[in-house]
Amino acid sequence: MKIAKEIQKRNYDKRHGAKEHKELEKDDRVWITNEKKEGIVKRQRIRKGRQRTRSYLVETENGNDIKRNRYHLKKLPDKDMDSRIETENKGTEEPNNQARKRKRERPTYLNDYC
Repeated sequence: MKIAKEIQKRNYDKRHGAKEHKELEKDDRVWITNEKKEGIVKRQRIRKGRQRTRSYLVETENGNDIKRNRYHLKKLPDKDMDSRIETENKGTEEPNNQARKRKRERPTYLNDYC
């Protein structure tokens, strides 16, 4: 019976694209997909009788607290990581590609046209 249940779960997850999300820690920066805002995780809700639920309390940029499931939260890289990437990319500016434009010629069939 247990094997059949595991097979059903695997097939359902495969068909519906279900995947395990890593748990978020307190003070992680997240993108709230349905709000299109950035936020910071304050805590994960814990209920009696259960180890963990899927919901997180998130503080948004304007200071509001909202509760969202893990599905709606995408972890963002740390701010110090963003600044490190910006400093690395400053010296690697791409050259100006305007000189490589394709030369356009008039089609030959229009030469007979007056």
